[in-house]
Amino acid sequence: MTRTAGLLLFVAAASLQSTATAQQTSPYVAAQRAESLRLAGRPWHAAETLLAAAAREPRLNATFVVEGAKAELYARRYDRARSLLVGQPWLEDYADGAALAVLAEAEGRLGLATQAAAHYAAARARVRGSRAALLAVREGLAWEAAGARDSAAAAYGAARAAGLPAIDAWVRLRQARVTRDTAVAFRLLADLPAPAAREAASARAQALLSAGDSVAALEALAQAGRSLDLARLALAHGDSSRARDALYGLMARAPETDDAAAAVGVALAALPPRTPPERVALARAMKGHGGAADARLEVERALRQGDSSAATLVLAGELFTTAGRYRDAERAYRSAAADPVLGALAIYRRARVLVRLGDAGASEALSGFAQSFPSDTAAPTALYMLGDMLGDRGDWAGAARWFGELIARYPADLRASLARFRLAAQALRDGLRDSAAALFRAEVVAGGPQRTGLDTAAQAEVRALLGRAAQQDVDALLAWSDGLAARGFGPAAVRLGWQAALKSPNDSRVLRVIFPWPNRRAVEAEAAEFGVDPLLLVAIVRQESVFDAQALSPAGARGLAQLLPGTAALTARGLDVTFYPEWITVPDLNLHLGAAHLQELLQRFGGRVDAAAAAYNAGAAPVKGFLDNLSAACQIYRDRHGAGPGAPRPMCDSAGGRPNA
Repeated sequence: MTRTAGLLLFVAAASLQSTATAQQTSPYVAAQRAESLRLAGRPWHAAETLLAAAAREPRLNATFVVEGAKAELYARRYDRARSLLVGQPWLEDYADGAALAVLAEAEGRLGLATQAAAHYAAARARVRGSRAALLAVREGLAWEAAGARDSAAAAYGAARAAGLPAIDAWVRLRQARVTRDTAVAFRLLADLPAPAAREAASARAQALLSAGDSVAALEALAQAGRSLDLARLALAHGDSSRARDALYGLMARAPETDDAAAAVGVALAALPPRTPPERVALARAMKGHGGAADARLEVERALRQGDSSAATLVLAGELFTTAGRYRDAERAYRSAAADPVLGALAIYRRARVLVRLGDAGASEALSGFAQSFPSDTAAPTALYMLGDMLGDRGDWAGAARWFGELIARYPADLRASLARFRLAAQALRDGLRDSAAALFRAEVVAGGPQRTGLDTAAQAEVRALLGRAAQQDVDALLAWSDGLAARGFGPAAVRLGWQAALKSPNDSRVLRVIFPWPNRRAVEAEAAEFGVDPLLLVAIVRQESVFDAQALSPAGARGLAQLLPGTAALTARGLDVTFYPEWITVPDLNLHLGAAHLQELLQRFGGRVDAAAAAYNAGAAPVKGFLDNLSAACQIYRDRHGAGPGAPRPMCDSAGGRPNA
């Protein structure tokens, strides 16, 4: 009897445990977990959670499938989102077109514009009000991408009729661009408010082109400053001379823009450079978009063709420096040093090259530049580099002299701030606590702006807001900053924080805006998963991208954690994580790979935070080379001065230091 009762209790307990396990792994629990992850800023983890749940369930209901597709959209895995929905028998009847809208967005992201437009139209037919208006706008964008201008114009007209007053000016602009009736288009463009009005000239040209008046469209594009569109249209009509002028003028005038990057491809395919100015313009555009090696070749060709202008020589010096050809760079800068406009820049850059070469003339070159051009923006950097170079050599008396001159001349400059911290650290090592305290107090009093590296492109409305920032009060600036940060405009939010700091420097809210922590739960979760300090991870993200999920560096690093595609792919492979290059800006996946990469660097450099942070930015190989050279220098120091109890101790005997005397 006892054995029978025990067996029954065991079976009952097992049954209860099985039921609990089933409930914990049910699709509903997975959906709740995924939604929690998404709200915490971890869309990639949310999609993976639902994907794993789907693999366990042979039959899934429509709600779970749609939620899974939404999760894949948030994670930017658009092909997976589409595959979940396409062909489902309940697609058109689900929740007033909600599934159709998800499918349309996935198709639009995949470049299937016609299919996306049709599904947006089907979704719009099932709703009313502002939701219908929003779907009509998206339908219009899809038709426009598909080249169906008439359908796009009709969709934009439907959106305006349904009512979207907040973006009506932008919808009018879009509708005018695709309207064939120029009279209607010009009425739509009349009296547009700023900042939409800035795009009116370009939209007028597009309307003329839609109406088939290419001659008038060319003139309108020229007046609107749309050089790339002008060049393409001129090429299509056989006017290569006008196209050439527009292309190379664009690359010379605005080489960093996306239009200039596109102009490079057009020029190489149809209008290759012939003259030195064209080669230099092409080189400037190439350099700003990852083509430094090709840019260097074009500049060398321009030099061989007889271009000896200071601007070309300075560009050549920059490209030679990037390639590690320091002697060639030094010669180029020296040749440009006499120019009345660019001479100061050439002298400064030559001095920096001499530092890299270890040339004995580097000290004289840096100090001479700072003395000759005290008002130049590079003068503080020259003084700092001089002090830093002497400090690296163990000459702290010389370093202190130049750091002191830097602080006296430019007390609020960022380099002066760094110099104060360097001097204070040395004073603490020497036991001079009063001197260190005085330097720290001076840093607080100086109140330097320290706002470098925070300028990235923003939308027109955000640029307009930044332009009005000086007229806003502190509370308004902080409110706008919070709103921008929540919507992904991290750099712009920080810039508004600095504007607020000018008005209320002691307000703790200002500090939280200048040093924000968006995506906090995601950052902390990734840091915990890989065992790294979350404060270190968030500091790296703040420095690298200012929390801009779409940030792109000149070197090609992407996303919050600023990972190069190759580094991201290699890290993902080591974690056995599926990765495609287009996923690199998914916020939590980028953080996931960034935290893993940081942890790997910390392990490689024995837990040294300074070395790992430097390697994260500059690469492991240069940092390893620096540390090896530092170790060799310290060994030479010990050999010369001895290692007994009375001998001075080099700083490299302690963690992360430099030889000190």
